[in-house]
Amino acid sequence: MPSFQRFRIKPRLRVSELVQQLFQVFVIDDERSLVGLDRAQIEANSRFRAEVFERQRLTYLIASIALAITSNEKTHKATAEIARCFRAVASAELLRRWPNDQDSIDLEIEQAAQDLAKLVFTDPSNDRGLSYDWARDWLLRVGIVETNPATLFMFSTRWKNHFISAAKFISGVRVADLF
Repeated sequence: MPSFQRFRIKPRLRVSELVQQLFQVFVIDDERSLVGLDRAQIEANSRFRAEVFERQRLTYLIASIALAITSNEKTHKATAEIARCFRAVASAELLRRWPNDQDSIDLEIEQAAQDLAKLVFTDPSNDRGLSYDWARDWLLRVGIVETNPATLFMFSTRWKNHFISAAKFISGVRVADLF
């Protein structure tokens, strides 16, 4: 069950409330569960880079929400304000965990969003191996060598479903500040 289904939303939210809920449900709550790989097994791998894994996972979670916010552009008049507020919350969390400069954070999130958009928006019939290649490349960057097609497919599917859940959540919310 996607995280947001456990969360009861009000029919109208202020932008700041929406952003806090998005961040809590789709970033913080999903941070522990999204990857779906056996943590003990991956940590036993001598090439596994835990800090890179943690940062990349958080960055991709944030990028997934940023992508979901901007993909709802036609249904939300508040897209720019939601994106601005979400950027501030996400940047503060990244800066709290890994001191860096804002430009580096923005670039990292933008690159993750572009990579994730390729996975989410590419028609599978146009690139049949994308789900496997995307997952394998994501995992290789953190030192995990995974070749099992089922594991790779499930990994990619989790990321696609994360984006879809967030996009559905956002599209179902009325932003109170605008009405």
